[in-house]
Amino acid sequence: MFRTRMNSSWLRWVVAAISVVLSASAEDDLHKLIESAMAVYPDLSAARERVLQAEAEHEGLSGFFDPRAVAGVGYTDRARDLFGLTWRAGGTALDGSSLQAGVETAFLPGFYAGIGAAQHQGIHGETDDNEASLVGARIRIPLLQNRGFGPWRLQHSRTEAGWESTRAHLLAVAQKLESEVETRYIDLQLAFAQTKVAHAATARAEQLVQESEDLVRLQAVASYQTHQARLEVARRREEEESEVRSVDTAWLKLEELSGIGPQSEIHLKELDLSDWAGTMTLPEIEPPGHALSRRGDVLERLWDCIAQKTRLEEALEGLRHDLSLEGGGVWEEGAQADRESHPSSSSDAPFGGDVALIWRHPLGDRTAKASVKVQKARLQELLDLTRSLEQTVSIDLNIARKEYDSAAQRMIWIAKAAQSARAALAAEEDRFRLGDGTSRQVLDAQKDLTDVLKRQNTIITEALHARARYRYAAGLLGEPFKKEAKERHEN
Repeated sequence: MFRTRMNSSWLRWVVAAISVVLSASAEDDLHKLIESAMAVYPDLSAARERVLQAEAEHEGLSGFFDPRAVAGVGYTDRARDLFGLTWRAGGTALDGSSLQAGVETAFLPGFYAGIGAAQHQGIHGETDDNEASLVGARIRIPLLQNRGFGPWRLQHSRTEAGWESTRAHLLAVAQKLESEVETRYIDLQLAFAQTKVAHAATARAEQLVQESEDLVRLQAVASYQTHQARLEVARRREEEESEVRSVDTAWLKLEELSGIGPQSEIHLKELDLSDWAGTMTLPEIEPPGHALSRRGDVLERLWDCIAQKTRLEEALEGLRHDLSLEGGGVWEEGAQADRESHPSSSSDAPFGGDVALIWRHPLGDRTAKASVKVQKARLQELLDLTRSLEQTVSIDLNIARKEYDSAAQRMIWIAKAAQSARAALAAEEDRFRLGDGTSRQVLDAQKDLTDVLKRQNTIITEALHARARYRYAAGLLGEPFKKEAKERHEN
């Protein structure tokens, strides 16, 4: 009895060790496949490029504070500016030619400032008094629309949200790819297992043919006992060929994603599905919010909502009136003739300045109001789609867990059925060899065992598929592309 206990304990240890080795082998193969897929899958590469585009767009917003230079040269003859309809960099008080240039830039917390210079040559007379040189500076402070560079700040936030959205999209593509690679790897292992079952079934049928022929020669059974066995051999060989073709198909589907095919230098191992499934368990149940915060597609939708909310704020900014305070100072030298033609001006003061409150606004606001309606509707659309996706994720989690639990229970029953089918086949074979049974009864027992073993492989695969779907629904994939979810999203 002690020896029996020792043998049983040793056997359990060996089985456990084999299961661990098989699990590690499966994980190693999956890691190689996923790593290869990440390197060659076009959709993932395209998602990376989208991230680079968004990053470049975000960096480009800093150009808002780059200085803006202007320069001009021209000729004027009795022309003057008309306020509100035309604008010139420095204007001109002389009829004649002019050359002017300036630089303006934006400064936080929200004003524009610039400096400029101009040289005018008058056409009234030929003295130096008809020449004028001006140097000055101006400042413009938006008071309503664009106050504190509101549109730029909103654009900055929107672009940042778009950048985060592309990163979440990259995570979503990676998670979907990893899940699909795992699913197709499971399908390949199922094809291997079913081919092995079909090969064993063919071998059993061929063995029955050989035994039948031996018994016929010994005149222990009638010759007709071999006919059904030969028919079964042909059927089993056809079925085996079909399963081999299924292996080729599974290889091609896996190669489509990973680039690893049957001729690759990386060789995948055929696993025992029962031992592999025995080491696989589902993660602990977590609050649904944890899964949502790890899912790339959910994060992408949330960041899209943030970006759209910023677009709505930009549209509302367009309803503001444009009111700004503008002013500046100028130092002028020359243009004596022009001063004499304007008695109200000071002929001795080279310095001057102005300050003005400027208001601009389109009458009607139809474009801005329409834009607000559009952005509001689009935001509501994205919020509805986000809620729908969150519900789908929650349902997928529950379905995958229930499918896994159901498959795990069915695996217990099908294992008992396989054990009974083996015992029944052994009994029918003994009866046939003793002349109490027929080859047909043996073939029926063989068919029952083959069907049960194939069904067992299918149920085990369903459990593995359910586990893969659960891990995807829970956002447990795409580890190289994960990032912590920010708490900026608002529903």
